[in-house]
Order: sequence, then structure tokens, then C-alpha cells
Amino acid sequence: MPKGYLVDPTERTITQVDVVRPADLIGCSTITASAFNDAGDVVYVDDEGLLKGPTDFFLIEGYPQPLAGKGVVVGTDDEGDDVEPSVSLEWLQENIDCGCIVKMGNVIMFMGERHRKPIE
Repeated sequence: MPKGYLVDPTERTITQVDVVRPADLIGCSTITASAFNDAGDVVYVDDEGLLKGPTDFFLIEGYPQPLAGKGVVVGTDDEGDDVEPSVSLEWLQENIDCGCIVKMGNVIMFMGERHRKPIE
């Protein structure tokens, strides 16, 4: 089983985990994979995360929009199977920002510890 990383924006933690079923780590039944680099790394998130009304999001370098709830970072091989990601824990700690979504007038913003970004 490959190693991966669990991103928890509520606790603001990133921890290394054994990835058997990403949905179990996230706590959901249906997942979506979002690619964030050319090396084949993806972050799995709850496919219905926005419907559940999370208040905590995270922004990962290389992906244009904030992601709702917990995420699992893994790599993928040529067949699409999960493998260990090419990014390190240190890279993730430097390139993930946890925060929330707020509405300011007519603008919806991601408000993180390091980023303030309008959502298009």
C-alpha cells in the first residue's frame, strides 16, 4: 500500500498515512481526484464536500481553486493506480494554505493564513 498525506484543514495538519481507501481517510463515500502537478500527483477530496457545507478549505499550489474538507495526496502511475506522491511533506507544508470562504460584497474570497484569493 502506498504512503500518502492526509490534509485536514480544520486541524490545519498534514500527516503521512497508508493509503488503502482514500474515501475512508476522508470520511466519505465518493471521491474526486484533482491533479495539481505534471508528475501525476493528485489530491482526493469528497465529491459531495461542497454540498455538506464545510467551513474549512485548503488551497494547494498548482490547483486553481480551494478544496473543501479533508484531502488525501497521492501519486499515480501510468495505469492510474495510486503510488507514493512525488511531493514531500515539507513541500506540502510550504504549499498548502488552510482557510475558509467568505463573501465580501459581490466577491467570494478564500481567506487563508498566507493567501487572500478571489474565487472565480
